[in-house]
Amino acid sequence: MSKGRFRRDALLAILVALFAAGAPLLALHFSRPVLLDFGPNDADYVRGFRQDWERDGRTRFHWTTQAANVRLPLLVAGEGPLLRLRYRRHFVEPATVRLTVEGRTAATFQAQADPKLAYRVVQVPLPELEGRHPFIVSIEAHSELDRPLGIALDWMELQPQPGSRFALLTSTLFRFVLAGLAAYLLPRLAGAPPTLAMAHAAGLVALSAWGAQRNALAFERVLREGLGAYLAVGFAAFAIIVFSRFHRLLDLERRSTLAGGLLLCVLIAMAIRLVILLHPQFYYPDVRVHSTFALVLARRGLAEFGAAFIENQFRWSLGLQQVGAHWYAMPYPPGFYVLASPLIALLGYRAEVAVEVLAAALNSLEALAVFAIARGLGLTASSALASSAIVPLLPLFLARLSLAYFPAIVGHALDAIVIAFFLAARGSLAGRRALLWLASLLALSFLAYTQSVVSLTLLLGLFLCFELIADRTGDARRRALAVTFACALAGVAPFGLFYVRYVPALRAMSEGRAVAEERILLERFEREERARAAASEELSPEEPDPYAGANLDLLRGIRKAGWRLYVFYGVFAPVVVWGFLRLALTLTGSQARFTWAWALSYVALNFGSGSLPGPNLLRYNKDLELIAPLACVSMGGLLLGLWGRGDRSRRIIAAGLALGWTAFGATRAVQYLTETFVLER
Repeated sequence: MSKGRFRRDALLAILVALFAAGAPLLALHFSRPVLLDFGPNDADYVRGFRQDWERDGRTRFHWTTQAANVRLPLLVAGEGPLLRLRYRRHFVEPATVRLTVEGRTAATFQAQADPKLAYRVVQVPLPELEGRHPFIVSIEAHSELDRPLGIALDWMELQPQPGSRFALLTSTLFRFVLAGLAAYLLPRLAGAPPTLAMAHAAGLVALSAWGAQRNALAFERVLREGLGAYLAVGFAAFAIIVFSRFHRLLDLERRSTLAGGLLLCVLIAMAIRLVILLHPQFYYPDVRVHSTFALVLARRGLAEFGAAFIENQFRWSLGLQQVGAHWYAMPYPPGFYVLASPLIALLGYRAEVAVEVLAAALNSLEALAVFAIARGLGLTASSALASSAIVPLLPLFLARLSLAYFPAIVGHALDAIVIAFFLAARGSLAGRRALLWLASLLALSFLAYTQSVVSLTLLLGLFLCFELIADRTGDARRRALAVTFACALAGVAPFGLFYVRYVPALRAMSEGRAVAEERILLERFEREERARAAASEELSPEEPDPYAGANLDLLRGIRKAGWRLYVFYGVFAPVVVWGFLRLALTLTGSQARFTWAWALSYVALNFGSGSLPGPNLLRYNKDLELIAPLACVSMGGLLLGLWGRGDRSRRIIAAGLALGWTAFGATRAVQYLTETFVLER
């Protein structure tokens, strides 16, 4: 690098750092009310509260003890803002509540159960604050009741008033500057032009500052909990693209504009996923299930974790399915929890955050696998980059993450790596080294998620059938035998290490017998039923599946395949089909056969789950996840193909589709995030 380029990049990096340091400060001068929603994500803000939060209908609340405090990672100074608390006391015996801020009593009031109004909102004008330390409100709630409980808090809000000032902590600003620098320097070092890297960094800083103005707590939490993962993913992608031998799989020139653009796809995807999963108001019940399993593994070790795994599946409802009159645990490999537990045990992540950032990281890195798959199918590097650019806002991935399908997301990422390797090495699979690599990758995928066994076996099986029909040479037969042997070899270790423990359950299922562990689930059902009866709550009936029936119906499976494609791709479903047909009809030889086998795998999985009598074991197959990379490649290839024709009308169509997809994906991202919010005013 010449001295002139170095000076220019250093100057731009300084500008990014200054922008990152100043933009949030300016944004908070116009801050909206700062809201803390008590519940699943309040652990960083509360002290002296009951150990866990609780639920009352849709309301999530957290009990204080008789002496508690709430700490916000903000500096609040000047004319005091308005403090608002939504609270409830479930006991008739009153409690005297005193709120203290900066050593001064801000308010005192009586709290007791009210049969007419369950939750009340108290509004407290705070005195003038110095703001030398993070904002803390102390809550004392004394009563004559012999229970160490104060009041149940639903949410707390600080409304800025004329003369009040909100500011971020120095540590928060430092983290944000670091994130801004990484957003500029990593793509730049990978080969992105200065204008592109600068636009990315400036866009990240500007959008984040806007987010800080709208929700300062969300900005701070996403940054604090997610910065380490963001940097780790950025450096990992940089190493893969620029330094490691894996760049051969990508078939990409090092330190090029395309390499920098590919790194940008990964960073943008990671930023979007961190905002969704680390937002303080995000919550889905399965987050607790997966974090509990990861925490048990981190604390007790693999041996004890494995010995009690099936019992814990019934205890926390992981991978259960009702067949007839009884419940059975379906095979649910622990690969995801094995990956998440070191984040808890070694790096000190809270379990909930560990499972969230791990799923976000591996799903973001899948942009690299999509690039490699596109190259393996013969697309140009530019078309492959366009395919990777679909990944950040792919609604399917964002929806699955918002529903906490973390093991499925990680298992699918491994499936994509298997497919990328298979396409890159398909000509040398008869060799020992390639065969062992394929078997190893398949085994890892099988240990990460059960559906990988079904999906990859089906895909590779269909491809081998097409290959043997089209190519009857000895080399083709040897490759087919090698792939078959790799699949069989890949199944040995996962079966011996994990899947064998489900053989008794499958035998009991075939005989219609209950398994011993079912009592754990039934006892929990009884406790939950008693709790619902005490709270006068009714159990919501499960909606019938319109694509499951007791008879064989060929059209039902076809309808299901079309409907599921529309659910996640909306008006772009025809674009995906158009792009696929264009791709499949353009390719020749084994690449074309693999593409058709891939698409038919989706149809076959929907036939199994929809057309066959059910519900059956294929009811929850991950058909859309399997073809997600193919959908990205189809759309990316189509968009770049239209743009590359040079015709003005085609370029307008391509630009319109690209902008429309961005708007569609961004709208879905906001929808998936806000659907998890529960806030009652």
